Formats: sequence, C-alpha cells, structure tokens
Amino acid sequence: MAQRKDDLAGNDEFFADMEDEDDEDWEEPKTGCLGFLFRMAGKRRNLPTYDGPASTGPYQTSEELLHGLIFGETLDSRCGSKLAYVFEMLVAHLGTREDVGSLESMRSSSGWTGEVDKMLKKSGLPENLFSIESRLMGRGAPHNVPVSHDFPYYGYLLQSEAAAAHAALNPARLTEVAQAHQYADVAVAATDAVAAWLTKCTQENRDLFGFYY
Repeated sequence: MAQRKDDLAGNDEFFADMEDEDDEDWEEPKTGCLGFLFRMAGKRRNLPTYDGPASTGPYQTSEELLHGLIFGETLDSRCGSKLAYVFEMLVAHLGTREDVGSLESMRSSSGWTGEVDKMLKKSGLPENLFSIESRLMGRGAPHNVPVSHDFPYYGYLLQSEAAAAHAALNPARLTEVAQAHQYADVAVAATDAVAAWLTKCTQENRDLFGFYY
C-alpha cells in the first residue's frame, strides 16, 4: 500500500501544472500520434457523459479521486485524465497484469492495434464481440465517471462479454491469419496474447481491463 500512496502522490505531481483543455478550433489530424489521439477521442464522444456538477476551485487530489471512485462520491469532472491514472492504479492493485505480446511499447502512430483488430475480424471473431480499440481502449470505465479526451485511453470487457468472445474465437484460424501477416512473428505474439486474455477471463471468471498511453 505504501507503493500505491507514492503512486498517488506522483500522479498529483505530474498533473500539478496541467489543465484539461478542449480546443474545438484544431483541425483534426489524419495520421501519426495526433491522428490516433483524435480518432480515439471521437470514439469517446459516444460515451455517456458525466452528470456531476461543474467543479470550481482547487482540483481534487488523486487520493480524493480514489476515495470518490470507491465510495461513489462526486468526482471533479475536470479531472478525467488524472482520474484515469487513479483508476488504473486501482485496477492494478486488485487485478493481475497479463502478457500483452507485441502490443507492449507500441507507438500510437503505428496503427498496430487496428491491424490486430483486422486480423481478429478476418479470423471470424465479430467486431461487436471484441475489438482492442473499441472495447479495451475507447470504451472508458464501467461506471459513470469523467472521461478524458487525452491519454490514457482505457476500456473493459466484462466476464460475460469475454466468455461470448471466447466462444466465438477460432484459435486455429486466428493463428493461420496471423502467420500470413507480413510481420508474422509480432502478429502471432499479439493474437496469442488476445486469445490468452479471453481464455483466462472465461476460465477464471474475470473481467478484462485495458490501458493505453
């Protein structure tokens, strides 16, 4: 718990001089890191909005946000990005980190998550049952909390949803599709990781959370 306390303090320090901004005058980039950022932000515009009161004055600390998150208290709607990191700390404390294969240290401009999603769809796994970008990156949290239009991006899959996706998964076909990719080694590593997530969630009655920076 001492480590988590240090993490919360570090989160406060990181956001000390930052303010959330929503600049509607920007022209939306189509490629690169900013292009990815705007594309994911577009997905988030479809999420339910936080109905808490508009906050003024000092921003809530990470410890206050954690307390409010756990006990269902009012959360500062300006703190979406800060709260996302607090939410990640809570998930990390209660859960276990899984192998992410070739998705580790992935650059946002690479488009690799989109490539993996294409392979999953090509293997026969319906996009409405599982997609890295729409389920684990652009979905937000399973609660009515402020959603950030900045990093980190996060999402989730409930155990029942993971079980449905697992039932529709064809591991042999997915491996075949991955091996045919021009980057076969990293493609197989990524798709194997996804298959392992869904299998573990189904067998151990777990939910799945994803965070991307």
